[in-house]
Amino acid sequence: MTQTRTTAPGTPARQGNPPTPETPVPQGNPPTPETPARQDNPSTPETPVPQGNPPTPETPVPQGNPPEPILQVQQVSKTFRSSGVLYGKTTELKAVNNVSFDIYPGETLGLLGESGCGKSTMARMLMHLIRPTSGKILLKGTEIQQMPESRFRHMRHIIQMVYQNPFDCLDPVQKIYRQLEEPLKIWHPEMSETARSERIHAMIDSCGLPENSLQKRPREFSGGQLQRISIARSLLAQPEILIADEIVSALDVSIQNQVLQLLQQMQEQYHLTILFITHDLSVAKKVSDRVMVMQSGRIAGIGKPEEVFSDTSDPYILALEKASFVFT
Repeated sequence: MTQTRTTAPGTPARQGNPPTPETPVPQGNPPTPETPARQDNPSTPETPVPQGNPPTPETPVPQGNPPEPILQVQQVSKTFRSSGVLYGKTTELKAVNNVSFDIYPGETLGLLGESGCGKSTMARMLMHLIRPTSGKILLKGTEIQQMPESRFRHMRHIIQMVYQNPFDCLDPVQKIYRQLEEPLKIWHPEMSETARSERIHAMIDSCGLPENSLQKRPREFSGGQLQRISIARSLLAQPEILIADEIVSALDVSIQNQVLQLLQQMQEQYHLTILFITHDLSVAKKVSDRVMVMQSGRIAGIGKPEEVFSDTSDPYILALEKASFVFT
């Protein structure tokens, strides 16, 4: 029995089989955990060196560089003086008091305020119909506030105005065709009669009026149709800025909506910048990119409609909002 024990210990030559445990040399495969040397590929997160592309968010620097204002008003005031009948006293009314704002190409700025706050006086100064008492008005970078009419006449086509009462702005005797032809004769004297006729017919069609309107006189139209004719006449001068002074205040609500839609279509088609004057908050919100609220000749607030009317404690602005009706 002891002999069989001696042969058994001799067989442990199989301990030379440790190569099999050495075959786990694949444990020498830790190179594979070393292959995570691909973590050298953090170079790939380094390739986000394109994060050096923050210039792209900076390329909108042009947006940080908004386009130059097409119209600038700087500390403008207008005082009207009148001599009293009794004792020769002179009274002063400051209709516009130290107002400053810019209008940018392609935008609609709503000028909002109650009657008598200075809105129309501001519009007349922008149109060079009256001169400010102080301050500067720059049209496309050129000061116009004290410019002689003979010089401004060459710039007048740049800025046109549509008035509250269109009937007062149209000749009651002349037919509509002749009244639409006039701005073309003034600003485009080189145009042939055929070219003028084509331009007028195209414009009247764009404004939603039938062709036979051209042979009628103002008294034959409704208020909404007359306002469309006034818009057409202003646009024939090919302005860059259009001032719309209370153009829907005298119209029925349904007609108001049609005229406002027309104005927005014309803005897109002719790339207009619009100063939209109104005392109606719901209309101002509907058409304006920004609104400016005037009170007693001063600016009470300016900005996007939601900013001006939602984030304010100004009692005047709050009162305007409460007094408005919903416009759909």
